[in-house]
Amino acid sequence: MENIKINISGGKINSNRFTTLDENGYLIFPKVARDWTKNHVYGIEIKRQEILINNTILEIYKNKINHNNIMKIYDYDEENIYIEYLKDYILLGNKSKFTPQHWKKKKCYLDLYDEVNLNCIKDAIEYLHKNGISHTDITEFNIMVNPDTHEIKIIDLLSSMPLTKELEELDWKCFYDMIKRLEKY
Repeated sequence: MENIKINISGGKINSNRFTTLDENGYLIFPKVARDWTKNHVYGIEIKRQEILINNTILEIYKNKINHNNIMKIYDYDEENIYIEYLKDYILLGNKSKFTPQHWKKKKCYLDLYDEVNLNCIKDAIEYLHKNGISHTDITEFNIMVNPDTHEIKIIDLLSSMPLTKELEELDWKCFYDMIKRLEKY
């Protein structure tokens, strides 16, 4: 099969972000990540692009990270990463197309009172921390849900950094801030 251009959301959300699906069924995604300055909402400076250049985090993801609730990175090269294609998933935070009422109607939503779902995310964050990684951007826009199985996947792994105490606290702050935002729906 020849490489083809696809919508990275599998066509399920309103997005103009396109990438390539290769013959193995992996998404080929450009190896770029936006740095944060002290002016960021959380007030922490993060040099993500520098970490991506030396492949520290990508090597850990490729060789050590194997968790059901974390998107898989299969490989990488100088310019791209090759990631799991989550064709049947939608973004938890896609407010434009899937409102909370729609999620409930379609049974595709993160029920904040369902401990299993919250524990899946918490377990995945703890797993990353045990492996020396901080995601740094746990939000409803970086969590995908399968509408049929309700399985959750944490995505946007290019924002990850080597774990420090400050970044560990950031992950948990992002997680609890996300819950507060979702509870408002």
